[in-house]
Amino acid sequence: MPNPHANTHANNYPTNNLAKVIHSSATHNHEQSLPSRKWHYLLSNNIQFADKTQYSIRLPKPEQSVLHLWVEKIVSYGQCDCLYIEDLTFDEVSLKRIKHLCEQQGVTLINIFQQAETNVVKGPW
Repeated sequence: MPNPHANTHANNYPTNNLAKVIHSSATHNHEQSLPSRKWHYLLSNNIQFADKTQYSIRLPKPEQSVLHLWVEKIVSYGQCDCLYIEDLTFDEVSLKRIKHLCEQQGVTLINIFQQAETNVVKGPW
């Protein structure tokens, strides 16, 4: 059964606000009395966490041909709370499958991109 608290839409967040987003997510889990022992993964070659955040890991983004497999494995192991991916580009079918898997596992999927002129990533908020 899908997790009603899972956010699986691909949001876009500024790189300088990643620590705030992670802290907000951890606080949200604490408010729900859930132990926040799951990891925040960042798959990126150019973006990194601004601060050392507990339970966060940055991995180099793999080639597009294996990215889908990496995402499936990270999400399906059940240890991921939030997955940030730089320049997430999946075809419609693959994205739908990943979103469904994220819903099942209670994982938030976030697309991160940088604008060429600035060091800010835009989001829908």
